[in-house]
Amino acid sequence: MNLRTWLSIYFRIASLMKYNIIADQLVPLVALVLNLPRIFPVSHLHKLILNRIVFVFGAGPSLSSILPKFRRRIYDRDRYRGSISVVCADAAITPLLEHGIVPDIIVSDLDGNIKFLSKASKLGSLFILHGHGDNLHQILKFSKYLNRIIISTQVFPVYPIINYYGYTDGDRAVSLAMKCGAKKIIIIGMDLDVAPDPFYKYKKLPTTIKRIKLKIASTLIELLSKHNQIYRLEGRK
Repeated sequence: MNLRTWLSIYFRIASLMKYNIIADQLVPLVALVLNLPRIFPVSHLHKLILNRIVFVFGAGPSLSSILPKFRRRIYDRDRYRGSISVVCADAAITPLLEHGIVPDIIVSDLDGNIKFLSKASKLGSLFILHGHGDNLHQILKFSKYLNRIIISTQVFPVYPIINYYGYTDGDRAVSLAMKCGAKKIIIIGMDLDVAPDPFYKYKKLPTTIKRIKLKIASTLIELLSKHNQIYRLEGRK
């Protein structure tokens, strides 16, 4: 996928969901200005992913049953250090930290649990802070608790803001891993056919809107899967 292809998809989504495109363009710029002292080089993001096996965690019901095995069999093994990266959508941060797993990268529009997001930041996670027309309030209120930030947008990127495509935190994390040259992408706990989110989020969405967003995310991941090695690790829901 390239920027032109993504923007054609985005404009269709914006029309369907009645998004304010101008606000989507401006909010990431505000986020950049607010967080300038904490902005990290984009090259660091690429170093964390390039040629690695990337595990992308969503916040679906199946996540809890997989985490203990992942921690024991993969995360705690020294031989995997340097060859894997852990990326999570922000709502998945609570169970990950509760299982002693600190993600290398968190993809967030700040609707996750800020207590756990802030803790992950102190432990060294790199934040891909996504700005869009609906989350200016969260950025103004919560971004000051984060360090090591890269700003992302879903519209036109203005350096050093990135647009590595994607609509929800989950499919954006997958697209980011692909864009940064992951050797293989393994998706865990991203149950896109299930609307309820078992983990705390700052802003709850009506079920109907949530289902629409998950359907779009599922379609985008399916599109990405045609061009990269993307696998799902199943667990009990």
